[in-house]
Amino acid sequence: RTDLVARFGGDEFVVPCEDTDVGAAEMVAEKIRRALAAPIDLDGRSVVVTASIGIAVCRDATLTADDLLAQADTAMYAAKQAGKDRAVVFDLQMRQQVTEQLDKASGLRRALRHDELRLFYQPVVRADTGAVVGAEALVRWEHPDDGLLGPERFVGFAESSGLIVPMGAWVLETASEQAAAWAARGFRAHISVNVSGRQLTEDDVVGRVRQVLRTTGVDPAGLQLEVTESAVMVDLARVATVMQQVRELGVQVGMDDFGTGYSSLSHLANLPFDFVKIDRSFIDTSRWPFVTAILHMTRHLGIDALAEGVETAEHHAWLRDAGCIRAQGFYYSRPMPAADVAPWLGEHALRRGEHDRPTADPRGGTPEPGGPAPELAVPI
Repeated sequence: RTDLVARFGGDEFVVPCEDTDVGAAEMVAEKIRRALAAPIDLDGRSVVVTASIGIAVCRDATLTADDLLAQADTAMYAAKQAGKDRAVVFDLQMRQQVTEQLDKASGLRRALRHDELRLFYQPVVRADTGAVVGAEALVRWEHPDDGLLGPERFVGFAESSGLIVPMGAWVLETASEQAAAWAARGFRAHISVNVSGRQLTEDDVVGRVRQVLRTTGVDPAGLQLEVTESAVMVDLARVATVMQQVRELGVQVGMDDFGTGYSSLSHLANLPFDFVKIDRSFIDTSRWPFVTAILHMTRHLGIDALAEGVETAEHHAWLRDAGCIRAQGFYYSRPMPAADVAPWLGEHALRRGEHDRPTADPRGGTPEPGGPAPELAVPI
């Protein structure tokens, strides 16, 4: 009678218990876990729900409610990492993790306020001609103490903390401004922007895209959104609706990291995607049969395929001969700041031969039609 149950998030609940020690709190957690584990009948199917539970106890009068919630949240994720369906009590060892998380969250908020985020662009080329057809926008953090940080250092935390929503909005707007600027100089190719699962559930993606198209003046055909396969499977119906509404604005949408999640072929056939990105883990000689199957399937579905992680001449030649139209990877170029893209395009044109220029002259002017191109022989 003294406890309170509150829904804290989509599938997260909090139970504050007054005048309770660790032992009593563990008993409450076990009661909840056992109650949830009772089978539920859904249209004749027996479904079992499990719970990962984090416990935090107020041992210090200086702790605030936010402090306790942060500790309980940390303990809950420790329960997930330990195998789920269990309760874990927050301890002193986890305190350092909380401090680090708070420091990282504070740093990311500062990065957004003080313009510490940077966008790098990795070109996308036609595997058959070598012509540049677009670029993927990739975020970096110019940390004041640690230097330039790659996305593996902060994007995962941004996703789990919710900071990916304002960060994603910044990426979309900045990339769109860059796409409009390049289009004005004659480089009329698309820029791809990654959209996270958290953005799809917590942000008005359609409204944000509509606003960006209006404020930046970017041609909708010059913008693409990429959604990971795992994000799609979180809420299939919602994602399908959002993606269709984005496509109605003239923006293409694609599935990133294809082959690494759990989507079925029926999902791919029914979801409104314009292209799929074959995950880099498949770009290996031992896995070519899988790539062949993906290319065959996408061709019959009328969906473009793009291979990422192309790092060698062998990769490039095989994908080209297999009929993969678009590709990106270190073989063609590493991600680079916007200021380096135009010089790279000029060098890229020289490497491919003056008779077969990129999709646009980087110095401006009208794009020239290209003829057949020699095979790219030197990684850039």
